Amino acid sequence: MTEKDKTKEELIEEATLLRKRIAELEELSGEGAQTHAQARVSKIHQSYLTKYANDLIILLDDDFRFLETNERVVDSYGYTREELLGMHATQLRAPETKVLFEEQIKPGRMTGKAVYGTLHQRKDGTKFPVEISLRAIDVDGKRFYQAIIRDITERKKAEERLNRALEEEVKSREILTRMLADNNQIRERLERNIEELKHTQAMLIQSEKLASLGRLVSEIAHEVNNPLMIISGNAQLSLMSESASVEVKNSQRIITEECQRAKSIIERLLRFS
Repeated sequence: MTEKDKTKEELIEEATLLRKRIAELEELSGEGAQTHAQARVSKIHQSYLTKYANDLIILLDDDFRFLETNERVVDSYGYTREELLGMHATQLRAPETKVLFEEQIKPGRMTGKAVYGTLHQRKDGTKFPVEISLRAIDVDGKRFYQAIIRDITERKKAEERLNRALEEEVKSREILTRMLADNNQIRERLERNIEELKHTQAMLIQSEKLASLGRLVSEIAHEVNNPLMIISGNAQLSLMSESASVEVKNSQRIITEECQRAKSIIERLLRFS
């Protein structure tokens, strides 16, 4: 009969024999008559029970069926001790993690040690994350495994809170970066608008200066034009006088011509203004 063909009753009987064997080793340890290998097995078993009393501890055979558990396992999973004994390790796993079982225990089979995380499921269907430390124990040519299971629900919650905080920090930084980029764009637009306003202001100032100059030219033209008309009129009258000498008439002709030239200049200034 192979290990896999054993019935639940036979597995329970084997667990009882194993506990008896361990008790015998402990008794021999007290009397100082045990072998070095026996002392090592007893010491490992006792140190684990003492060190990890608050954790979930399961003793399994080489097929990973339960031979013994502590009370913490019964309390945590909701199964009775009788229901647990003979149960396969995969039966505590959440359905979606069962396919990972062989891969995760492979280091334990090969090296005698393995540490891995998975998701377990209680009898009532609730799930919780666990971290499992697996160690092989060889007794009288047979291999057994001791699994120390730690409920890491609070650790996972803390990690989730930390991840959410980190995500919020990343989002805040992204928002700040966008705000800074927007501020830079606004500043650049403001600088361009200021330059345009300065240019417009300069043009308005120049336009105002030209307008003032035009008004000034118009005023000057009118002020100059009136005396020129009088001078030109008097010169023309002198030219018409028969008593005027040739020399006087030549002078008056020059005055008339210059008055016409000055009048032409004034007209051009008035058109400009």
